[in-house]
Amino acid sequence: MRIFSELFEAIFPRYCMLCGKRLSAKEETICTLCYTELPFTYLCGVKGNYVERLFWDLPVLRASSFLEYRAGGRVAKILHELKYHDRPQVGRFFGRIMAAELIETDFFGEVDLILPVPLAPRRLRKRGYNQSLFLAKGISDITKIPIDSMASVRIVDNPTQTSLNRDERQQNVKDIFRVANVDALRNKYVLIVDDVLTTGATLRELIGTLAQVEGLKASVLTLAYAGGRLGVLNSRES
Repeated sequence: MRIFSELFEAIFPRYCMLCGKRLSAKEETICTLCYTELPFTYLCGVKGNYVERLFWDLPVLRASSFLEYRAGGRVAKILHELKYHDRPQVGRFFGRIMAAELIETDFFGEVDLILPVPLAPRRLRKRGYNQSLFLAKGISDITKIPIDSMASVRIVDNPTQTSLNRDERQQNVKDIFRVANVDALRNKYVLIVDDVLTTGATLRELIGTLAQVEGLKASVLTLAYAGGRLGVLNSRES
């Protein structure tokens, strides 16, 4: 088997998505050096962290993000490759890594279901996949928690949030989600998974919609956080 593996690597070499260096047989998606240089949040699911504070007024028990987003940086490239270059397996790779970091903590606790943030049908058709679903698949690979990608749906294809401020983002996501299967979520503890968290507007809107279901509790896990720690602290204190 090793001979065939080495032959396959020789014929179909793989390259780091960040630096372009050829990957070894033990490396996946990015090389070891690039991985060690990623801007980790080091939150590790710690209670009361600056990401969790965005959701303290909602039925959210825990929240965490894995990487710090910086414009033009490595995480920006990872997200761009994941969302726009037809590389859904990048999401599964990082989903497994996020889950492996948290599996020895109590972060996943009594979670019943993993819910990826849904895409609008038009955007899903154009992209061909939901990047949050592939992050969820990676998390499920490690935790064995089942995924439900049909319990909630996005009913409005709202414009991109990129150039909007906090208030505009909140208005932009108003009433864009609907619970599609109340019975699947009643009295459940769900883990909501998304690729990037900025102001939290999209996630807050989804959680607010889900909170209409009797007995529902939630936690949040995202690959990247783009809000800035000071901005979060100031927003909670103002």
